[in-house]
Amino acid sequence: MLYLSGSIPQSEAIRDRMRAMGVGIMRTPGMGNSLDVVASFPCWAADNGCFSAKWDPTRWLAFLTRFASVPNCLFAVCPDVVGDAVATRTRWDEWAPTVRALGYPVAYVLQDGEDGSTIPADADWLFIGGSTQYKLSTTVAGIVAVTALPVHMGRVNSIRRLALAARFGCTSADGTFLAYGAEANIGILEAAVRTARQPMLERVS
Repeated sequence: MLYLSGSIPQSEAIRDRMRAMGVGIMRTPGMGNSLDVVASFPCWAADNGCFSAKWDPTRWLAFLTRFASVPNCLFAVCPDVVGDAVATRTRWDEWAPTVRALGYPVAYVLQDGEDGSTIPADADWLFIGGSTQYKLSTTVAGIVAVTALPVHMGRVNSIRRLALAARFGCTSADGTFLAYGAEANIGILEAAVRTARQPMLERVS
């Protein structure tokens, strides 16, 4: 399972350790890192800022346009509405074509109330969002179990949650673990990523 860091430490030594274990970047419109820095990592994804209620269509589109040339983007997250599956589906219809026209694979966010029946047929990825209760529910586990799409889990900010994402069968997860002391946490993250990848290796073998 891939881990995408929501923060990029200033230390180049820490960045090298991240790259060595295949950690990517979850880039948001508000991050200040350059295109070259993001491109130096094995992979990245483009979030939209909706969870923090800072989504601004103009700023978000400018961000996507600017980073469209950066290679190895897994997906861009279509704008969603936190806790509201119906409103999220409406935003998909409005914005997914724009995201795809910029060259990005598009991720549809699973929000509270989504039972799998209204997932768009043209989604490229599923992104597990919503409340903590919904995110960890048997409903979401069931959606992940039957989908043919790659699945990403957002807000994975503990070792326990990373292990849960792996058990669900997620392809990737993101978190801000390194924002709380990169020097102290990089070794823990390395061990956690190795452990989280093991279930997937066992399923493949």
